[in-house]
Amino acid sequence: MIESQYDETVTIKRLENVDGTPNQRNYQEHLTGVKCCIQPLDNQISGDTEGGFGKDWLMFCEPKDIQEGDRVIRGEKEYRITAVESLNFMGHPHMEINIRIFES
Repeated sequence: MIESQYDETVTIKRLENVDGTPNQRNYQEHLTGVKCCIQPLDNQISGDTEGGFGKDWLMFCEPKDIQEGDRVIRGEKEYRITAVESLNFMGHPHMEINIRIFES
């Protein structure tokens, strides 16, 4: 039912530990070929509490090891995962994941 709406495939990256190098962020592929559906939550760019500007989206996918702070790679664009929720709709488990793309 929900799975029939998954019309995209994305990659999930996760921050890896970099020994001996403070303040360095290195994201590595964590999951590939994640089938999902991504829909916009906002029609326009908005500010956030950290002073950045971006646009929010909602991603639906089957249950996976996906966490807040991971990155979603969709084509050439990279989104930050800001919230993760696991739900069950009429016997169909899925995840609803808030993602944000930052704009200058």
